[in-house]
Amino acid sequence: MKMEFVFSIFKMVSVLFLGFLALNCFTEFGSNAQLLPETEVQTLQTVFSKLQHPNATTISRTLCNESSWNYNVTKLVQSSIACNCSDRNNTICHVTQILIKGHNLTGVLPSELGNLTHLQVIDLTRNYLNGSIPSNLSQLSLTSL
Repeated sequence: MKMEFVFSIFKMVSVLFLGFLALNCFTEFGSNAQLLPETEVQTLQTVFSKLQHPNATTISRTLCNESSWNYNVTKLVQSSIACNCSDRNNTICHVTQILIKGHNLTGVLPSELGNLTHLQVIDLTRNYLNGSIPSNLSQLSLTSL
């Protein structure tokens, strides 16, 4: 009977330990979500709405982890939004690159692009944009426009 009691306690401690370990793993995974700040999401939605992009409303805080905006149809039709997720233990992302080529976007280059302070590359070639380049883009550290 003493042996059964010891074995029962051992099983209970093992189950509790494994449960704690599993819970700890899930907590770690959940805390490392890579998200865009809400202000960048709103800015991207505004920019793509002004350019009449059909998927403007699908932009969310998890954009940097999604593949739906990153594709190549041909060399002339491409879409890519790249992020840097190195802020706050790799949990906060910022858009660093926007390439939307050959999507027949129309309108004026939105000045809201200047609100994406980490943006380094903008490539909207093979679209139907007109007007001047917004002056606030000069405040960004763009390497390619």
